[in-house]
Amino acid sequence: MNTISLSTINLIDQSLANDISKNNMMELAHMLPPTHNGIFECNLGSHSMGEMDFAHGFHTRYDEEGLYAMGKYLQKLSINGEYIERLKSRLSNSGEQLIESIWFEYDTSRPEFTFAPSVFFDMPTINYLYKNLANGDLRLWHRWLNEVLQPFNTPHTIPENIEIVVGCIEALPSYSFVSHIGVMLGREGALKLCATINNTNEVLKYLIEDLGMHCTVESITKIERLLDISDYAVVNIDIRDATIVDNFGIECYISKDHPNNRLWFQYLTHLESMDLCTGMQKASLIDWNFSSPVALDQDFEIHRKINHTKIGVEKGLLQRAKAYLYFLKL
Repeated sequence: MNTISLSTINLIDQSLANDISKNNMMELAHMLPPTHNGIFECNLGSHSMGEMDFAHGFHTRYDEEGLYAMGKYLQKLSINGEYIERLKSRLSNSGEQLIESIWFEYDTSRPEFTFAPSVFFDMPTINYLYKNLANGDLRLWHRWLNEVLQPFNTPHTIPENIEIVVGCIEALPSYSFVSHIGVMLGREGALKLCATINNTNEVLKYLIEDLGMHCTVESITKIERLLDISDYAVVNIDIRDATIVDNFGIECYISKDHPNNRLWFQYLTHLESMDLCTGMQKASLIDWNFSSPVALDQDFEIHRKINHTKIGVEKGLLQRAKAYLYFLKL
């Protein structure tokens, strides 16, 4: 049974998800194959008007049935439905599992929602990452990217884009690693690189000094305050038309089991002071993160937590924030 149900969706406060987003989510739930986990992506701030998107993922080794069903779903929409099957076929013949999981994102906040995922996220397997890619041989990154992206056969996979991605990987600080590569179907020719940087003091140096991104002094100060609270960060870099887009996102994670949500409360209070989160949204997020597992009317419980937040810089200014609310069927 699909965990995305009216009961699950209604757990989200109206300050985080408006009627358009919830109605689109319900329609999407009727079409998607069963999924037992997911992430509600909630735009924050008074300007957001409760816009919420959705993402869910499948493990390539342990959820073949789910991936097969997703392939069929995509084929119905005439969107790269063969990608999963072609990829799985090549992986099984290569003797090397290149991908840990595949994630799909849906723009359910849009009134003209089309049920098509806007992004495919592919995550390198930990074994392949550390056995091969982490040794610094950039030729292996070329191989991995071509193996993973080739089935799309779209402008996203042009060699120039791949060269830019590899260059961004080469510039990463020590003890950093690539967590996802995104194929952004809704943005012609765009790739998204998501890289984990464990030392949060190195995040802005990497983005501004190493990659040449722009950010005002005031915004840098605000971002540093948020990074100081975070355990680690994941930078989001868009590559389009062989160019690094001069807007970026920073995902902030608080991974430790802190009592009474102390650090999350502190983090969200900072967002509120920056006009990137309202008081009502902050209270709803804390409630989502701190609540015990909830028993729903389908005879199962779900676990809830704030997975992470993402802050976005556009035209050099810190302008937006999103909260990613995770749920899991127990």
